[in-house]
Amino acid sequence: MTAINELMKSVAWVEADSNTPPLGERYATHSGVLSFMGHDLRVFRLNTGEAIIHAEDFEALFGLDGEDE
Repeated sequence: MTAINELMKSVAWVEADSNTPPLGERYATHSGVLSFMGHDLRVFRLNTGEAIIHAEDFEALFGLDGEDE
């Protein structure tokens, strides 16, 4: 098991909105907050079982502003 999977175990997952998109699309079934290195990262569990981090929170973690330099 990877370190990120271990971190995701600490998230208090909350069921997401039940508006299900068309078949075949990925969507969030659960959301939560992962505290990591002094940052609160919004995370989502998808219908595929994958866990993802909100892009803006990921950029903030590494001091990026999302703009090209």
